[in-house]
Amino acid sequence: MTGGRATRLVSGVALSAVAGAAVLAPWAAGASDPVRLSAVAGFAAVALPTVGGAAWLARAHGRSGHRFLLALGVSMTGRMLLAFTTLLLAGVRFGPAAVAGAALGIAAAFVPTMIYEAAWFARLETRG
Repeated sequence: MTGGRATRLVSGVALSAVAGAAVLAPWAAGASDPVRLSAVAGFAAVALPTVGGAAWLARAHGRSGHRFLLALGVSMTGRMLLAFTTLLLAGVRFGPAAVAGAALGIAAAFVPTMIYEAAWFARLETRG
C-alpha cells in the first residue's frame, strides 16, 4: 500500500475512534468515578492498539506471503486480550457496574474502528 493510502487508513481509523469517544463522553461524564475510569480504560485498551494495528496492516497489505494475515491476527488478538483484561480488572477492582462501563468503552472504540477498517479494505479490494 502506498504511503498516502496508508496515511489515510491510519488517519481514518484514528478519526473513527475519536467519533466513538465523542459518543462515549456524554455518558461517561455522568457516571461514577470507577465506572468512568473503567469506560476510559476500556476505550483506550481497544482504540490505541487498533490505530497501531492499522499502521501495521497498511504496511503489510499487498505484500507477498503471510504478512497481512499475521498483522491481522496479531492485531485482533491483541485487541481482544486487552479488552478481556480490562473487563476482568474492572470487575475485580470495582464490581459489576464498572464491567458495564468498561464494556461500553470497548464498544465505543471497537465498533466504529472495525466498521471503518472493514469498509476501507473492502473498497480497496474492489478498486485495486
